[in-house]
Formats: sequence, C-alpha cells, structure tokens
Amino acid sequence: MRWIGVALALTVLLSIGPSRVYLGQHWFSDVLASYLLGAALLVATLVAYRAAKRRQLARIPVLAVAAPRGGDD
Repeated sequence: MRWIGVALALTVLLSIGPSRVYLGQHWFSDVLASYLLGAALLVATLVAYRAAKRRQLARIPVLAVAAPRGGDD
C-alpha cells in the first residue's frame, strides 16, 4: 500500500511541472530550478535526519550480558 501512495505522489509531482509550462504560467527553466531545489532540500533533510539518528543511537547504552558464573555458591 505504501508504494501505491509513493507512486501516486510522484505522478502528481512530475505532472505539475510540465503542465505549468504547457499552460504558459512558467518557463521551463523555472520548473527545472524548482525540481532541483526540491531535490537538494530533500537530500539535505535526509542527511540531517540520518546524522541525528546516528547521534541518538550512539547515546543508547548497550546492556552488557555476562555469562552466568559457576561455582560461586
């Protein structure tokens, strides 16, 4: 189900730009620049998210599991 939503969102996203050029509302260069800006913001967001996730995981203490001691009774 998730892939259907992603495919639908990409279809809408990729069809809006050419339609704006076709309707004469924007130049092709404007649409291309907006796609590139959006891609750059997406990459920056993903990099920041992964860095924050790595820092968060580095703070989680790892529980040391020791083998039971034998003969200390």
